[in-house]
Amino acid sequence: MGKCVLSVENITKSFPGVTALDNVNFELQQGEIHGLCGMNGSGKSTLLKIITGNEKQDNGKIFVDGNETNFHTVLDSKKAGINMVYQELSLVPYLSVAENILLGNMPKKNGFISYKEAIKRSREILERLGLHINPTKIVEELSVAEKQMVEIAKALSGDTKILLLDEPSAVLTTSEIKSLFKIIKQIKEQGVTVVYISHRLDEVFEICDRVTILRDGKNVGVYNIGDIDVNELVSLMIGRSLVDFYPEIKSYGSENNAMEVINLNNYRLKDISFHVKEREIIGIYGVVGSGQKELTEALFGIDTKELKIDSYKINGKETCIKNPICAIKNGLAFIPDERKQDGIAVSLSIKHNAVLPFLRKVCNKVGFIKKQTENEKVNDLMKKLSIKASNSDVLVNNLSGGNQQKVVIAKWLGKNSNIFICFEPTRGIDVDAKAQVYKVLGDLRESGASVILISSELSEVIGMTERLYIMRKGEFIGELKREEYQEEKIVSLASGLEV
Repeated sequence: MGKCVLSVENITKSFPGVTALDNVNFELQQGEIHGLCGMNGSGKSTLLKIITGNEKQDNGKIFVDGNETNFHTVLDSKKAGINMVYQELSLVPYLSVAENILLGNMPKKNGFISYKEAIKRSREILERLGLHINPTKIVEELSVAEKQMVEIAKALSGDTKILLLDEPSAVLTTSEIKSLFKIIKQIKEQGVTVVYISHRLDEVFEICDRVTILRDGKNVGVYNIGDIDVNELVSLMIGRSLVDFYPEIKSYGSENNAMEVINLNNYRLKDISFHVKEREIIGIYGVVGSGQKELTEALFGIDTKELKIDSYKINGKETCIKNPICAIKNGLAFIPDERKQDGIAVSLSIKHNAVLPFLRKVCNKVGFIKKQTENEKVNDLMKKLSIKASNSDVLVNNLSGGNQQKVVIAKWLGKNSNIFICFEPTRGIDVDAKAQVYKVLGDLRESGASVILISSELSEVIGMTERLYIMRKGEFIGELKREEYQEEKIVSLASGLEV
């Protein structure tokens, strides 16, 4: 048992109408990588906010190195050696890497900021982490992975004892995740304690030494990672066994194509050809940055820059998708990866989000909304998708990630769309919410719709699809039927490397 560097005892925190944390105990040992798992709403974020001084507990105590401590601000926790890297990066894009790493702590000489010394210090920090990033480079010119690494370097620029990482791998490729894990292990060897939060449970088992599980604001277990398996972990997280995580995948044997694309080309994509049959779920898999986003936006008419297509057929009819309006008129629906940015208006209610695509259906001849029709339609959609909210007037911003994603899907269900283009549809949502989204996609197929699932999560495309197209560097380099699925083969094709 290592030295205890931080512990919380009987922490309780309530908000109007909900107890976020209920007598939670939590302990960290020096130099360990500690997983923190739980569903959305389980209390993870609230616990971390209290530890970092963002929130004040109602009851309970915090101890750092055995001494009782109260953090009133984030600055207090930083002074105690606690730093957090959030899922949404907080770098200043127009400043250099060095300026971001040392922001608020820039070295001075004769009363003026010494950029020479700042570059030297930041280079030392980067080299200590094995990162080959030019400290003079402007942050907005970096890749997503490089920005994530700079965030970590920034957090470690001071005397950091505890590093909290919130979903650090959410937008990283497989190779980038390996680099991230290498850095985390280096940090561990230097005696820093790391808290690792991720909905990707395979990562928790790969990188963590111990794991704490929260459910409904309570600590329901702390385990050495070798003493628990993924099924036990999931059961503790959701309070029940997660049976039938993926819906049954069966072929309907339709010969009719819902969509057929031949030789799609643009500035990023080359000779993309594929088809999806009626009532079929196909997958398009590739590592992040392989061109999936560009393909999604080209198919839905969002990005038509330099776009050339020999043939684009919807339900057997040649069409031209010039913009999203054309796509919607042709029965296409789009489930984006960035739901808050591209899929929903978070400041509006569930009702107002859900009716946007089919507003005319709930209006009378003069153009006024028929309130009863609107309420009936939205309430029916909420029931179908099991959207958890007291009523349809609840603001979308107050929903969990999983329920927000269901609102995105609800819009298109109300529109009676029949081809769903889903790009990373479960990014940033927890295990139970993922299972619910998968069920919804399965139900869509059962009701007659076709689904194109574009994802960089291998287990997702293997579990959900009948056929799989492999994408690499803007091209399709393979097509597999379900009976041909092998993880090693898929990864090898997608990465271009032998596995």
